Amino acid sequence: MVEWTRRWSVPASLLLMGEYAITRDGGQGVAIATSPRATGWITARKQGGAPEEAAPEGAAPAVGGTFFGGSLEFRAIGGEGLNLTWPQDELPLIDAVIAIIADELSPGSRIDAATAGRSFQAAVNTTSFFDPRTGEKHGLGSSAAAALLASVALLAAAGLEGPSSPAPGQRAIRTAIAAHRRIQDGRGSGYDVACSAMGGMVRFTGGVTPLCTRVSPPEGLQVFTIKAGPPVRSSAAVARFDGSCSPDSAAGQLFLEENNRLVQEFCNSRTGDRHLDVLEQARKLSEELGDRIGVSAALPLTPAHPRGDGWVAKSSGAGNERAVIVAGPRHRRPLPSGSREAPIEDEGLREEASPLHGRARGKLLLFGEHAAVYGYPALGMSLNEQMSVTLIPGGEWRVAGAGAGGGAGAEHRGLAQFFSRLQEELRLPPGELIIQSELPLGSGFGSSAALTVACARMAGLRDTHAVWLQAHRLEEVFHGSPSGIDTGLSTLEGSWLFQSNQGSENGALPLATACPLPELHLVVGSVPRMEDTRTLVARVAEQQRVAPAKTTAILRRLGQLSRSAAGQSATGAPEDASEPGTLTTDSAQIAGYAREAHQLLSTLGLVTPEVARLIAIGEETGAMGGKMSGAGGGGAFFLVCPTAESAHRVHQALQQHLPAGGSLMVTTTAG
Repeated sequence: MVEWTRRWSVPASLLLMGEYAITRDGGQGVAIATSPRATGWITARKQGGAPEEAAPEGAAPAVGGTFFGGSLEFRAIGGEGLNLTWPQDELPLIDAVIAIIADELSPGSRIDAATAGRSFQAAVNTTSFFDPRTGEKHGLGSSAAAALLASVALLAAAGLEGPSSPAPGQRAIRTAIAAHRRIQDGRGSGYDVACSAMGGMVRFTGGVTPLCTRVSPPEGLQVFTIKAGPPVRSSAAVARFDGSCSPDSAAGQLFLEENNRLVQEFCNSRTGDRHLDVLEQARKLSEELGDRIGVSAALPLTPAHPRGDGWVAKSSGAGNERAVIVAGPRHRRPLPSGSREAPIEDEGLREEASPLHGRARGKLLLFGEHAAVYGYPALGMSLNEQMSVTLIPGGEWRVAGAGAGGGAGAEHRGLAQFFSRLQEELRLPPGELIIQSELPLGSGFGSSAALTVACARMAGLRDTHAVWLQAHRLEEVFHGSPSGIDTGLSTLEGSWLFQSNQGSENGALPLATACPLPELHLVVGSVPRMEDTRTLVARVAEQQRVAPAKTTAILRRLGQLSRSAAGQSATGAPEDASEPGTLTTDSAQIAGYAREAHQLLSTLGLVTPEVARLIAIGEETGAMGGKMSGAGGGGAFFLVCPTAESAHRVHQALQQHLPAGGSLMVTTTAG
């Protein structure tokens, strides 16, 4: 059973000044925290049975799965398909973090009450720090971010780091720097760890115990980055620097003094022009050092006259693999092609809300089913009934929860592929997905669409179009080539007319026009599906092949009924041309359109006897008209009633005839 889950994120880091100098005691540099952000999480569960016995006093904790009297499984997710799980796979960083935590504990506290008898699942995800096409690192401190996230997660698990700890985050910084150095042959300044932890622009001073303070960024300056030269192995480059410019040599001391003078001047300057002057001097200093140690820092894109161009480019880090470009507010010369803006990320280590939540409404297709497949319009509305999803990160993907009528997870096909999409496209961590649904599942009310929209929102998407497009992509798992209507109704909410928009640049989403409906008192129901959507679509396609004229006429008329119910003419213009947009339909007219559409769909062989019987009973007991909804073969249907009272009478009458596995509800649209 999950006891608790915690999640964090940290930004990338980019060095502006201080290459090599920050590896020396007292050497200074300037760095910024920037996008993207890496994420990490840890989940604690109580183990079954008695907790493991405490280790002997003074003994180091066992690694390889054992974690201070509990157990640990840690995943590292990154570029080039990196997906390793410790202890099955080697992850030296995790061994280093655990060993450093153990070194700092007193002998009597090696088994902590927070960990004994518990199992922990944790992970870090640095995928966004890599090029999605090539898998190459962006050079923005991915390993430092991973070290910081792993440290804060394991310290939190051991009860040694948290919001109530003295100077929260400082212990994680120290642990991460030490672990990062340990896996890099003892080298590493730690600037990137400290910058990701603090956020903003930082002034860094290197040493065994480095110092890092926030400074105010220059007003109006913009920072960009671009990959410039071949990859450089930082530890090898620093070794060459140590060999050519030892700390006690005159060359080493002069370099450090000049570097520190420029860093101080940069941090104390107040005008953008002065910052560019200082950066130009820092560029020259870096190139001179690169020539001396045999690791070039020269960039072909460096401008000859930086102040005239309004920007300066210089190497960032060891060698010239990555360039940082600092531009003034009025730079004139275009920046190099491929430059990527690196906006300053003000927040450093940040605890994220956990677990993750998302919700979305179901839908009711009123008119245009099957006709929409052939490019004709369709009209639908969102339902008040919702589906909610909650993700508790940790372990492998699994589903828990109950929907209307039973277990939600079992009702959705293709979950393995769906989980893969959630992880690859939305960067969601694997864990327990709890699905709770007020919607009958698999009944034509858009449960799979609501699931995809809820998951897109759970991942943090807020822009309406982005949510719709992502949900549309996810629904391909369940329906192959979805129309986009179901996800559109779940995303947009309200009542909408949809028109096919294939071949557009918006990912083949249909065009959507808001269509206010009159007040409708609806009895909405469903019966178990006898055939799936793909089979029913194929049936209509076969009729189109065998009897094209008759089938096309039916489909065209179904599309016309969609427009009429939406208050539009067949051409798409409002029927009342003198008052564009004025609603010209009422509930009685929509009931009449429903009766006609129902007969046309019956002609296509899509209405089952069970649905036909329930609609007939509803009309006999007070409904003005109704029809099947969705693909057919059973599934959803609705009846339009004149008043709320009559809707409740129809609802009661249908309950006596509803088959096992069916559902009924009453809903009223706002007029």
